[in-house]
Amino acid sequence: MTSLYKPQISVYIYFQQANYIRKSSYIQPYIQIGIIGVLRYQPFFEISIPSPKAMTSSNASATITTLDQSIVYEDVKEDEETIVDDSPESNYLHGIRLTGVLTALGLTTFLTSVDSSIVATALPRIGSELYALDKANWVITSYILTYNLSDIFGRKIILLVCISIFLVASALCGASTTIEELIAFRALQGFGGAGAYALVMIVLAEIVPLKKRGTYAAFIQAGYVLSAAVGPLVGGIISDSTSWRWCFYFNLPIGCIAILLYGFLLPFPTPGGSFLEKISRVDFLGTFLIVAGTTMLLFALETGGNQFRWNSLPIVMCLALSLVLYVALMLVEWKVAAEPIVPPRLFKVQTLAAVLSGNWFTGNVFYVLLINLPYYFQLFVLVEYHLVILQILRACFFTFIQIVNGDSAITSGVKVIPLEIALAIFSFLSGLYISKTQTYRLVYIIGTGFIVVGTGFISTFNNKLPLGVELACTILVGAGIGLTFTASYIASQSNIDNKDLAVVIGVSSFMRILGGSIGLAIASAALQNHLSDVLPKILPANQVGPTKQSALYLYTHVSKDRRVLVIKAYTEGFARMYYIMVVFAGAAFIAALFVKHPPITQSQDLDNPSP
Repeated sequence: MTSLYKPQISVYIYFQQANYIRKSSYIQPYIQIGIIGVLRYQPFFEISIPSPKAMTSSNASATITTLDQSIVYEDVKEDEETIVDDSPESNYLHGIRLTGVLTALGLTTFLTSVDSSIVATALPRIGSELYALDKANWVITSYILTYNLSDIFGRKIILLVCISIFLVASALCGASTTIEELIAFRALQGFGGAGAYALVMIVLAEIVPLKKRGTYAAFIQAGYVLSAAVGPLVGGIISDSTSWRWCFYFNLPIGCIAILLYGFLLPFPTPGGSFLEKISRVDFLGTFLIVAGTTMLLFALETGGNQFRWNSLPIVMCLALSLVLYVALMLVEWKVAAEPIVPPRLFKVQTLAAVLSGNWFTGNVFYVLLINLPYYFQLFVLVEYHLVILQILRACFFTFIQIVNGDSAITSGVKVIPLEIALAIFSFLSGLYISKTQTYRLVYIIGTGFIVVGTGFISTFNNKLPLGVELACTILVGAGIGLTFTASYIASQSNIDNKDLAVVIGVSSFMRILGGSIGLAIASAALQNHLSDVLPKILPANQVGPTKQSALYLYTHVSKDRRVLVIKAYTEGFARMYYIMVVFAGAAFIAALFVKHPPITQSQDLDNPSP
């Protein structure tokens, strides 16, 4: 625009586009003096007033020029001015910047996913070396429990902080010398990792339009596919050939690459306001209540009937306190918090309430299968067939694969690769399908249906079923979980106001993680209570504790005959566990039926909100 460089003063009068005024048909003028563009506003006309020097000319006069609405302003100074574009996708990233940020998002997804796979592959080795296998579940629980959601300080700075916390905590985990240190640093790592993973999906939603998010979400899933392929193998190689500590040091170079890409290519500015003003908007009280309440509940579920009797004072107090804290949370979020971490208004939208509920129930099933299915699977199959069973879910399963079958970490890692990739591919393909057809409700219902059917069959597994049937059932569950991930991501965004975009994505992920944490605790309680009843009848008193604590102890100190009975006790405990998971899967399917489906092309988008 050459007029920007003439010796004159230009006054631009902008008119706000009508589709940004909700439930209103008028056009509101916005006047700005100077050479600056404003996002989502376009100039209607320009008043050009000659400069003082030009006023000495006899032909000097002011002019009014109607501007072409297709004009796109380019940055005169990149540091001071903003791109203005009224094209449908002008507020999103394009070209090399989009490619670079998508690559960074994929690396972040890979980093957080491969970390779980690598660490879980080495988990029995970690627990045995620190002699606390029964506490090793807290390593994973603390990782998925901590949650951070904040758009107050800006996406870019919080994302960089989360990844930095993750990397520093990874280094500290690798340097741990006790299980208590490892759990503490793993919790810190979980804070950074969970925050980074949640922000990946939030950033994705803000750099590409809604109708294309399915495709780009599928691209991001490539990071998960890669982690599924290499994570278990890398974890096995590290665990068997070097120290398990390198399972944590592995994160450092990858995280540094992601930080560099975000730092140079992610354009999000820092929101205005002083630090104190921003701090005052953070829902610290709500965060404390939800973490404290969940921690109390998890402690009661995991230790009740195991370390403490269910009617003992510690368990009763923890359950009562968790109830009080959750009630207080609801009151704080409803009446007190300026920007609540779980806004009650979200649950007034039927589809969103259904998706959040479905995420909670599928999170229960997903994380329980994630941790426990391979152990259960191999109890029935490997003894009879002595075959390599390709497991379905993530590398965390290797905890129990190695305990029961005595596999090396490398062998366990190789076994899981094919179905790991199959799980990720279903999530990848569902994203492509949703972008092409603009439909997500059917995908979500089919996905939860697969989970119900697959989990139901898994709960009936025995050594009489053909290997192909058992393998098909595990694939079915993995496919269902993959389908629900992308479908729930798109569905949750298609029924909200733009101002709630970040909080909805964060709460959606949080509900799945919260459900998984509670599901793991419930499953652990069902299993541990059964083992506490049965193992004392099989083993001498001095072997019960060490058998539950160390994977190596079962093979080095327990006789073969008794080992078979111990494995049988575990199978009975897992049967109880999976009956509970069938109920949760059924609840997720029912929730999916309440999902409505407005066409994505008519849904509220960041640059085209519906009136």
